[in-house]
Amino acid sequence: MIKVLVCGEGRHDVGEPKRPSGKEATAGDEGWLQAFLRRLIPADTTFVVVQRRDLVLQRRQQREYQPLPKGHGGKALASKIRAATGGYALVVFMADADSNKRRDWDRTRSDILDGFDRVQGPNGVPCVPMSTSESWLLADGRAWQGIGLTQLNLLPQKPETLWGSRNDPKGNHPHQLFRRVCDAAGVRDSRETRVDLAHSSRLDTLRSSCPRSFATFIADTESALE
Repeated sequence: MIKVLVCGEGRHDVGEPKRPSGKEATAGDEGWLQAFLRRLIPADTTFVVVQRRDLVLQRRQQREYQPLPKGHGGKALASKIRAATGGYALVVFMADADSNKRRDWDRTRSDILDGFDRVQGPNGVPCVPMSTSESWLLADGRAWQGIGLTQLNLLPQKPETLWGSRNDPKGNHPHQLFRRVCDAAGVRDSRETRVDLAHSSRLDTLRSSCPRSFATFIADTESALE
């Protein structure tokens, strides 16, 4: 049995865990991240979820690891400490780049790796979709056909380059485009739709459509499992 700590921002990413005790739980509905990971990690795996907001460094840890990593690095450090002390075989830390610029993606990923590197323990995998996670989920037309989309021309040719105002319903921010494509397919803009797409999207298609961020995530995961 492999136990994997999965860290993400919200229910779309890592699901809605039930928490009978403490702030971690394996029960509940999973997110798109576990759906991808179940295709990459051996079947006998338990995923334990912790929300990023619940990852907090204690004061003594803040002093011990000065200067603290930048950006998401502090949370990644906290996740690595939790994984090291909790008997996990792997920790996966997810954060959107929130940009379609490579330098911003590089910085986000580098900050997470810096946090991982501050403490010994299980291997860590940064999961950093360029733009947002919806860019990955918009990459495979065949997966969308499978849930009812006929207007495949709505899908982007280069999902990682998507960007625009988050509040513009007609713009090209990945959240907005994902919502419009869901409407065209007759499905809900929901966690369930994202999970369906993560299960059915072809990994090779996502590698070629998102060569910077998805291909790197696959390579990092495979390397961490060696």
